[in-house]
This record gives sequence, C-alpha cells and structure tokens, in this order.
Amino acid sequence: MKRINSLTTILCVMTLILWSGTVRAQTLLYQWTFNNGNGTPDVTAGGGNLSINTLTGTGSNLGFSSSAGPGIDGANGALTVSGGGYNGGNTSLAIASDLSGLGTMSQISIGFWFDVGASVSGQFPRFVQVGAASTYDGGGKPATANEYNGIGTSINGWSSGIATTLQNGVGNATTSQDPQFGPTSIAANTWYYELVTYDGTLTANNFSTYVGTSPSSLALVQTVTANYGSINFGSSATVMLADDNYTGAPRALNTGSIADVEIWSGIESIPEPGTLTLAGLGAVGLLAMLRRRQVCN
Repeated sequence: MKRINSLTTILCVMTLILWSGTVRAQTLLYQWTFNNGNGTPDVTAGGGNLSINTLTGTGSNLGFSSSAGPGIDGANGALTVSGGGYNGGNTSLAIASDLSGLGTMSQISIGFWFDVGASVSGQFPRFVQVGAASTYDGGGKPATANEYNGIGTSINGWSSGIATTLQNGVGNATTSQDPQFGPTSIAANTWYYELVTYDGTLTANNFSTYVGTSPSSLALVQTVTANYGSINFGSSATVMLADDNYTGAPRALNTGSIADVEIWSGIESIPEPGTLTLAGLGAVGLLAMLRRRQVCN
C-alpha cells in the first residue's frame, strides 16, 4: 500500500509540475523584443518585419534601440520616439503589413511594455494595433467595413498629468467599439506592462485590460462586453506601433517607448502568487508540499 501511495504521489507531483509550466502556455504567434536593435520579430508565424514609415511631415524621431527597454523579463530593447508630433507635424509609425499567421481568431491576447513622456499628457496616442486592413484603428476611425476587423490599444483620459483611463478597441467585419478602461493611474516616464484579452467565444464580459509594473504584478483594470465573435485578420494582417496609419488624422506617441510586443492566440493567463510559487518549487519542493498538505489523499 505504501508503494502504491508513493507512486500516486509521484504522479501527482508530475501532474502539478506540468500544470505549473503550462498555466501561461498560450500559443505565442508574434513577438518583437527589439533586443536586436531592429524591427525583426523574435517569434513569427509568418511575416512581421517592422519598418518605420513617415506619416506626416518629415517623420518623428522614431527608432529601434537594443538597450532602451525596461530591462525586466528580457525586455531590454524598445521602439523609442522623441521630438515628434501628435495629431500633426512630424509623425511616423512602425508597421508590418504581411502578418500571415493570424487568420480567423476567436481568442486573442496582446501584451506589451510602454512608457509615455510628460508631453503626452492630454493626448490619445495609439500603442499596439493589429488589423486586417493597414488602416485599422482601435480608437474608432474606420473608413470602410474591412477596417473594423482588429484589436487595438491606446491611452485616454487625463487628470493633472496622470492618465486615468485606457482606450482599447475590438471589432469584426461589420462593427466595432472602443471603450475606455478605468480607473487606472499611468504616470509619465514610468514603465508599465499592459495585457489586453478578447474572447470571442463568450457573449458577455469578454474584453479585458490588465496593467502592472511587470507581467507578474498585473491587476485587472476593467472587463467589458464586446460581443463580436471571431476576428478575421485575413492572410496578410497589419501591426502598427506608436501611431495609427491615417495621414489625415494621426494619433502618434510623440515621446516615450514601446517594448516586448507579444501576440498570442488564446487568452493569456494572469499569474497569481500561488501559481508563481508552484512554478518555482521544482519537483523536490512540490513533493514536500504534497507531503505537508496531503494533496493526493
């Protein structure tokens, strides 16, 4: 009997190890860390080489840096911008219009680091936008039906130089919405990590925004209903960073940085303290924990 109990315990330990290693195991389709100092993706499901395109004027001072990121969780590089315009003047964006690895998605998650300069106060810059069309805008400026297909992130709502709400959009072929998520508190010259998830398999409470000073300190800002089903990104989707792609109405991040942009299929899990503890225990620690708590009884 003792031998059977020992075998059962070992199987439980193995199960918990596998579980703890897959809590956040969604499919990572694209990732740009900028650690290489350029716009080549670190993970790619097809396409995704970012180029910096001038939108208005002569273009802002937008560039790739291998050392300008937060330096947390391997996010050493960043897309940086300084001295640009916001809704006119010199604006530009980082863009890739050949993402072939998205297709039709019923669930999607986007995570990224960002920081904003003090001059951004009162503005609504776009951070990360992914759409079927190269002019998709999560801030609600679609011109044709195809431009509704996508998901996008931005900042919105200010009080005394602190951003109090984030504005994130999602939509399908015929309609979209761009609700504000708050309250939150985003200070200038501070790195934040944002995770946005959309679950088109649900018809209510399926569009969420999380923010923290690191991926392991995320807190839910708000969850809203966005009942749009699956998003059809097509065979050649576009990702846009630090601006929309509307010449007549730019919404540029004029000062700040974006780092470690990731796109997952599925809903990326939010790590909880217990989960993080399990992940760091290893087999010996888990076995000791099981003996203490008799998990397998």
